[in-house]
Amino acid sequence: MEQILRGVLASDKPEPLKRALFNMIAEKGKLVQQVGSISEVLNISMHCVIDGKTQVEYEEGLKIYISWARHNRATFESFFTKEVLLSLLSGQYQNSGALVDLIHESMRILQASPSFMHLSQIIAVKGASFVREHPDAEVVGKFAKFLLEFRNCIPQGEASRPFCETLITALGMLQPPDGAGELQKLPEFVHHVEEVASLLKHIWDNSDTDTIVRCLQTVFRLISCTDEVFGPPFCLASLVEHIPKDMRKTVVKSVVTDPRINDTMMTIALTRMLDWLRWPKSDGVDEWLGSFLQGLASVHKYTILIKITEENIDMVFRLLQFRFARQGVIRVLYSLLLGYQHSPDAFHKIVNDVPTVIAHLGAENSPSSKNCLEQLSHMLHCLMYLHAGFPELYDPVLEAIKDFPRPSSDVIRQRLSEYRWGVQQESTTGVLSKITRKSETGKVGLVNLGNTCYMNSVIQALYMCDGFRQALLSSPADPHCPLLVKMQYLAAFLGHSQRAAFSPTSFLKVSRPPWFIPGHQQDCAEFLHYLLDQLHEQELTALRRKRNPTSPVKLPSPMSSPEHSVEPNFYKSKLRSAQQEQSTRGQQHQREIVIETKDDVDPTLVGQTFGGKVMTTCRCLTCGHESARTESFFDLPLAFPDGNKISSHGSSLVGGKSTPAEKNVEMEQEGNTVGKVEHETGETKMDAAQVKESKLEGLDTLSRSSAGLDNKDGGNDSLTLENLLDYYLEPEKLEGDNKYYCDKCQGLQDGERSIKIVHSPNFLILTLLRFSYNIKTQSRSKLFNEVSYPKTLMLPVHRDELKVKFTTDDPVQSPLKFDQQTHDYAVLDKPQHAFAQQTTTDSGFDDSTALATYALCGVVIHSGASSECGHYYCYARHSLPVTCLVDRMETDQETDQETGNRCDDQDYLQDKWFLFNDSRVTYASFDSFSNVTKRFSRDTAYVLIYKKISSDDSILNLDDSINPAVVDPPLRKDLRDAVIQDNAKYLQEQELEARSQAVRRSLSTSPARSWNRWSDFDDKGGPPGSCGPGGGGGGGGGGFGGIDLSGSRFVY
Repeated sequence: MEQILRGVLASDKPEPLKRALFNMIAEKGKLVQQVGSISEVLNISMHCVIDGKTQVEYEEGLKIYISWARHNRATFESFFTKEVLLSLLSGQYQNSGALVDLIHESMRILQASPSFMHLSQIIAVKGASFVREHPDAEVVGKFAKFLLEFRNCIPQGEASRPFCETLITALGMLQPPDGAGELQKLPEFVHHVEEVASLLKHIWDNSDTDTIVRCLQTVFRLISCTDEVFGPPFCLASLVEHIPKDMRKTVVKSVVTDPRINDTMMTIALTRMLDWLRWPKSDGVDEWLGSFLQGLASVHKYTILIKITEENIDMVFRLLQFRFARQGVIRVLYSLLLGYQHSPDAFHKIVNDVPTVIAHLGAENSPSSKNCLEQLSHMLHCLMYLHAGFPELYDPVLEAIKDFPRPSSDVIRQRLSEYRWGVQQESTTGVLSKITRKSETGKVGLVNLGNTCYMNSVIQALYMCDGFRQALLSSPADPHCPLLVKMQYLAAFLGHSQRAAFSPTSFLKVSRPPWFIPGHQQDCAEFLHYLLDQLHEQELTALRRKRNPTSPVKLPSPMSSPEHSVEPNFYKSKLRSAQQEQSTRGQQHQREIVIETKDDVDPTLVGQTFGGKVMTTCRCLTCGHESARTESFFDLPLAFPDGNKISSHGSSLVGGKSTPAEKNVEMEQEGNTVGKVEHETGETKMDAAQVKESKLEGLDTLSRSSAGLDNKDGGNDSLTLENLLDYYLEPEKLEGDNKYYCDKCQGLQDGERSIKIVHSPNFLILTLLRFSYNIKTQSRSKLFNEVSYPKTLMLPVHRDELKVKFTTDDPVQSPLKFDQQTHDYAVLDKPQHAFAQQTTTDSGFDDSTALATYALCGVVIHSGASSECGHYYCYARHSLPVTCLVDRMETDQETDQETGNRCDDQDYLQDKWFLFNDSRVTYASFDSFSNVTKRFSRDTAYVLIYKKISSDDSILNLDDSINPAVVDPPLRKDLRDAVIQDNAKYLQEQELEARSQAVRRSLSTSPARSWNRWSDFDDKGGPPGSCGPGGGGGGGGGGFGGIDLSGSRFVY
């Protein structure tokens, strides 16, 4: 029979014929055969199984082997000796998986024989080396299945621990089938891996705690290995569900506090554990990940948490689409995203994928997807609450989850507190990921350096003021103007950097007000006011040095005094000019007195760009005596009238000059110390320390009604910007406790104070006074009124700038007197009949008012409940007028006057808006943000910037108006060199990143090495720096790398 078997194997007969002949030979085994023939057939069929070249030879050879062995047990017991078994366990054969099948079937046949126990001991001794020499999923899986059936073959006692470590290391080496042609093998691969995991569970269930701990140490060594010689140890995920849960707390604490485990090892380990979520049976992985995240937070290892979140969050989020991983993934997302509270970066990495994932879950319409959608919606609401201030980014998210309820603010705050990692870490490096691409807008963002959104929003808004930017870049470098020079560098980088976002670290150091605490949220209007004032002051100082290097006299500054008034000498020159004008007209019964200065133009860049003037006139209602005072301003602070008017017990806390209708809050600075802040309300005064203390306590005592979070309309009807301007310019009655002191009457009298804008700035900055501090209630609040702001604003300006007209019947007496103490002009007594005529015909100022046309070019939005919390972002567009748009300005205005319509909707700048949100820059539209408060109740316009429109400066076409490179002056050499150097550095960073990624990819595809070249880990030493040949030593550095598992590899 053995000759027939050899002949069939050697023949080239068709496969069906061969199978029929093999079946015939197998049946012959049931008959009585000679001992020699039986042994020969067993030997030939055994080699067909382990060395057969075809599937037919393996399958049919195993059938013949089993049939002849079962029906000839005595002969088979003599055939399958320990020598044969050792040869099978130690040798290398063609079909290693079939080899295990052969041993398995042989032991089944011999389990009642006397030799069975002896053979079992041989397998127990040689088992570890067999696994080590056959690192293949099929071989190890079948061997594990065999051992689970014949448990006498499992190593016992001291041999159990190294055998477990060998199995774990074998699992770590196994790599799932990859490629389009091998995915069908995945279910079988998973089955083999689960067999090994089941074997280890059986051993752990019958071992002491020390054995399990040693096994877990082996697992951690593999997943934290910095050398990726064998690829990521992915299959170790199968072990997680079998680890005793009561050991988790102890193991995590031991790992996160072990000084031998450095940050690199810990980061790699957690990254690979996140990758385990892809495993089809990843039960318990999310629980272990959550424990490790909490453990790292408890020991303040935030760098690791931040790194693993930023590098893996997008991969983890996309796993929600896979049903087998969904429940664990959503828990991990909660831990990562709700723990990562210091920055919106991680959330923004996945926000664009949200609509797609939600659509997939909705289409699935399974219980699993419905439950996931509810949890996901809850998490997204928490994240949008936490990282408020990105309406353009969040609108698609809100639309996708509109059918799910929004949790209350209390629930959101509780959830955020539950998952918070601890004290939030502020950015200190100011470096974005090197692979971040520049915005499609071509604009450069600004890195948030730790609650510096207030600065970033202001800088981007000023940068988009084209006239200011051009003048800034054209200014010469002056060592006496360090802030201006730093701002020039920042403008150069914003215009020419190749980075997606630039880090304004050096600018922050020189521009931050000395009373601003680094890392704390600040008021952007206060910063803007300080910035413009310092630029102005430094340039004035430089001008003084140039004009008179030896003179210690300081030039006057529009912002140098608490009242923003000019110096006495300036008024004296005005008075002399008025007296000269009077002497030339002494014979006229009616005469016009003109008050003006020869040097009326502000010499500084800030003054010429943002400087305007207002004239405040106080009139005694008893005798008609008037006094007038001219003040310079860089911004107009607009208070809210009626129900939202700041009460007599509170004062504005924003930067800039308070409105005349309100009591002033002034902050005097001397050197680097902040002086007293006085709230001049009756007899009440508060010093800076009291204000600071009240600030810290105010936020916690805010009621929901004062914060306006429950009322999307802010509590009152929507206001317009014109309403606030009218209120600003509205005459104020001076009566009661606020009576006017009349020099003529020599006492307090009822009076009236009025304001007129006498010089309109090139750029008009309007600050909406939304923040107030109430002394009586010791609380700070924000006004949430929605304010409608137009594209085009008509500003009433007193005609002929500073030319003020007065009429009198006295041909001799000058109508003006200069008061040396108050530094004010006083209108001298006029005949009673003249005053009576003035009161009946309205003020003489009204018929000399013109309207200046302004176009909206920037809006800074505050998102939050108080100036001490929240987020700032900015919408802006280029402010260079476009010829074809400005040409129609006069026609539009004439039409509006004839029809009585407002010109709010007219627009004289190109309607191409940008959203600047720290490092993120995107396109926007006026419609998308003009009603942002209706969609996000906490997002309110705070600072508005308007550009004065004149046909004289309309020189651009549509394309040029939005391209600074076309209109900006050439960069100065030092600015150009700095930009070139930084761009070269950025290219080097990109190249290094590309090289690093290439190295990691090459490591992940390296061929596996035979396990018999490995040295055992040194149990007494610390974790090795490398898990390649030679065990420990050397390692460090390493990257992540590993095989690419980004596809749906484990979905079947």
